[in-house]
Amino acid sequence: MSLKGFFVKEDADKEAKDYKKKNTPPEKTVVSSKIEPISNSSNSSISSATASSGIESSNGKAEFMKYFNEQLANTPPIGHYLEFVNAMKEVENVATDEKTKFQMIFAPFKAQKVTVQNLIDAGKKYQEILEQKKAALENGYKQGIAQRDQSISSLNEENKSIDQQMQSLNSKKLKNSESIKAAMDEKTKLDGKKADFTSAHAEVNTSIQVNIDKISQFLEATTTTTAGK
Repeated sequence: MSLKGFFVKEDADKEAKDYKKKNTPPEKTVVSSKIEPISNSSNSSISSATASSGIESSNGKAEFMKYFNEQLANTPPIGHYLEFVNAMKEVENVATDEKTKFQMIFAPFKAQKVTVQNLIDAGKKYQEILEQKKAALENGYKQGIAQRDQSISSLNEENKSIDQQMQSLNSKKLKNSESIKAAMDEKTKLDGKKADFTSAHAEVNTSIQVNIDKISQFLEATTTTTAGK
């Protein structure tokens, strides 16, 4: 008997009693071995290594929704929780209220002596597993965040040291620039003085040479003339 066929019966309890009278157990709901992902917006899967590290995935909430569902699906079945949840998915589009759906889907489970508390306890077991998976991810993220905090702190300290060095270097550069300007001003003055003394030297030297030439010329001439007399 299909789930939908069972669903539209008016008297679920009577149907269960009929099964018992015939000594035939109610048909067990055929479901997949895993819960369907809650969100279908993610088309990629997350690897176990990536998930356990907790620091590589960057595809957002849908990626982790898929991961958590896969982790639960890969867990050995606990009670009839997975069967019940997936059976509910098969009739989620049937036009009736949710309470009726739950009651109708639960009827064959009830016939197998599955109690409401059994389903609740199994669901809580899956929650415990989910918490373990969450803890593993949190641990990976904490380690990754701690490593990056350490790196950020180290780089900030290094930048402070660089800033201090740059301030010292800039100060030294400024002083050097001032010294260069002063030296250039002095050099300009010295270049001017050099030009002046070069010019003065040339002028004085020329004057001396003129005198030498005249002395040679005139005194030699006078000596020659006196000797002749």
